Amino acid sequence: MSKAVTLTLPADLGYLPVAQHCARAVAGKIGFDPDSIGRIELGVEEAVSNVVKHAFAEDGNQTFDLVFERIPLGLRIRIR
Repeated sequence: MSKAVTLTLPADLGYLPVAQHCARAVAGKIGFDPDSIGRIELGVEEAVSNVVKHAFAEDGNQTFDLVFERIPLGLRIRIR
């Protein structure tokens, strides 16, 4: 993976499994072991849950991006 992968999701906790699946797929492609992938998924779950619960109004029309980027020592995940 040489380029960043960006996933745009609605600010709705119903899409949390999609975010987790993408994190699992990207981490696996990079070569993380199953234990590390599980920890990455948990981190994405917690971060996305907090963003959706605390950063958005409840009108349901907003989105956010998850950006997965391979870096020399691992994987950078940004939420914006």
